[in-house]
Amino acid sequence: MQLKDTGKTRSATVALCIAAVALQIGFAPQIEVMGGRINFMLILACVFILSGDTHRATIAGFFCGIAYDLTASVPVGLMSLILTVTCFISSGMFRGVQIGLNPNALRCAAIVMFAVNVLYGLLLFFMHVQTDLFWAIIGHGLSSTLLSLLVAVPFFVLAGSALSQGGFSARSRGTRYKGLR
Repeated sequence: MQLKDTGKTRSATVALCIAAVALQIGFAPQIEVMGGRINFMLILACVFILSGDTHRATIAGFFCGIAYDLTASVPVGLMSLILTVTCFISSGMFRGVQIGLNPNALRCAAIVMFAVNVLYGLLLFFMHVQTDLFWAIIGHGLSSTLLSLLVAVPFFVLAGSALSQGGFSARSRGTRYKGLR
């Protein structure tokens, strides 16, 4: 007895991944505000964190980090390491948060994005890629978080409508019975 349609979920996930990679390659390098850039791979990792599957979120964090490292002029492997560990830890911490455009999802995404961006800025400073500590934390950390959080809103709207779990799920909205909503 199949309780949810995995084909819809899989195609929506693939569409979100393709959109994020295309935007990371074509759009993200063009916009910089106060030293911060939009990180579409971090947004995609946050979508996977809130999906509730720790294994899938960890793998997605690794591949999102590799994609970011290969599309930016940064040390290869640093964002991959940070996103892999962050996705593993955060997907367990935020397991009960429902994906979509709601205050809890945005709060969790803001926490994850700020932690990743500040840690990334600090590591770039300690690796002597970034020369100013204050600019690494405020310029990169805060402005990248705010830009990415603003752009994450459409991703969460799409992810909430496309990836919402139905059927006999504890995270489902409505009744417990599949046909009665």
